[in-house]
Amino acid sequence: MSPKSLLRHKLVKSDIEDFAVGSRFHRYLPDASPALKAPDQIRKLVLCTGKVYYDVLAEREKRGVTDVAIGRLEQISPFPHDHLLEEAKKYPNAEIVWCQEEQKNMGAWTYVRPRISTAMKEVRDVKPVYAGRAAAAATASVRRPQGASGPDLCGRRLQLGRPPLVCSEQPSAEPRDDGDTRCGVAAGAPTERAPRAPLRSR
Repeated sequence: MSPKSLLRHKLVKSDIEDFAVGSRFHRYLPDASPALKAPDQIRKLVLCTGKVYYDVLAEREKRGVTDVAIGRLEQISPFPHDHLLEEAKKYPNAEIVWCQEEQKNMGAWTYVRPRISTAMKEVRDVKPVYAGRAAAAATASVRRPQGASGPDLCGRRLQLGRPPLVCSEQPSAEPRDDGDTRCGVAAGAPTERAPRAPLRSR
């Protein structure tokens, strides 16, 4: 089921012709905004799926950005390799970004990342960059961290302006060379643990 926030969204609608005879399901929806710059001037192609698209789109319009394209994967399995190959040809200078609302270890990131590289390798070597929440053990927590909502996710974690992709938290280490934008504790860094209560003998 769709998230409730989209039930009355003004952009979530379809013409009756989209349901008529001769229509078909679109596995990938490219960016058709007339306000975008020429394809060779697009510096970033943000790929996503689901509800987060509308958050990214709203933030782009709010900032008046015209050199960032947004592509929607309406189907991720089977993966639309042919469509992403065409996008790589269309945007030769664009950085490829995957944006998701879920935590890093729970969304589609680990599934789509190698497939994006495979789909575009005929044109150029691509290492997709991750933009989203850090990995977490739980899908939700009682204390909601700052930057966890849709607008904050796009405004703080996914920078649509000239600065590079950053996390809402200050990274404690340089990003790895595999395209990940890491948040929080650096890999291998020691973490503080709460002291355990002493055992009582019976």
